[in-house]
Amino acid sequence: MTTEIDYGTDWSTFPGLDQAFAPLSGVQAVGQAVARSLLDERRGIDVRNSVNDDVTLTSLYNLQQAIVSQCLVDERLKKASAVITQTDLKSLSIDIDLQPSDGSPPFKLVITVPKLTVAILEGHG
Repeated sequence: MTTEIDYGTDWSTFPGLDQAFAPLSGVQAVGQAVARSLLDERRGIDVRNSVNDDVTLTSLYNLQQAIVSQCLVDERLKKASAVITQTDLKSLSIDIDLQPSDGSPPFKLVITVPKLTVAILEGHG
């Protein structure tokens, strides 16, 4: 049995500050931090900038690699993989599998752009 590392408690700030100041912890906190780093060039990259680009296999591969690299900047994660699907001419769905460094079960982060929805799915895999 693995014990989840306590990453502390933070306020829900994704995609904006939660009006109810809802606290979050565990993979929710890690997932929101990773999501913010993928939607803010000051913190990492902004995947929204790729939506209106010409989509080629090469550009999708390069974006996929940039996403994985950005995820692994967070020392709470030891492994990441990403699959990008172009859902229509101006939309991307990004499925990211993340493995915490503490041995906790992997979880999935799903980002849809430009609709900008994010789901953090715990205990997958």
